[in-house]
Amino acid sequence: MKPPSIRRFDLLYLASIAFSVVAYLLSYDTLVKNVQARTAATGLHLGAGTVVITIVVSIGLSLLFWFLVSRRISLGKWLIVVFFLLGLTGIRGLTAGAWDVLKTLSAINLLLEAGAIFYLFQADAKAWFAERNVAPSGGEARADAPQD
Repeated sequence: MKPPSIRRFDLLYLASIAFSVVAYLLSYDTLVKNVQARTAATGLHLGAGTVVITIVVSIGLSLLFWFLVSRRISLGKWLIVVFFLLGLTGIRGLTAGAWDVLKTLSAINLLLEAGAIFYLFQADAKAWFAERNVAPSGGEARADAPQD
């Protein structure tokens, strides 16, 4: 049974993925135009296909990280933290210019992810991850179990 902190993590992290999907759908045309404009000068002709692949990979990675956490593989929580920190590099763009629906969704997404990460490091979540590393007899850590 998952502890309360992990259930809260699930809720917040999956909600952040849902907000990402909505933001991608609302900004799809803009994303395609930006990719086309940026690649035209280099002679590459990338567009809608590149955007779709990027969106699918992004959502896929997020779901993979969530799956790893749900299987008590602590690597998943660290990947979530790393990608969250990388995402913070875009906060300058979030605060620049006029505020719109997409920026609102992005801000909510950031807060949901921060909240999800907070719950990954609570005492009951740490204990839950640690249980994976303990043999059923209460003995030593399993050799095949990943360590933090």
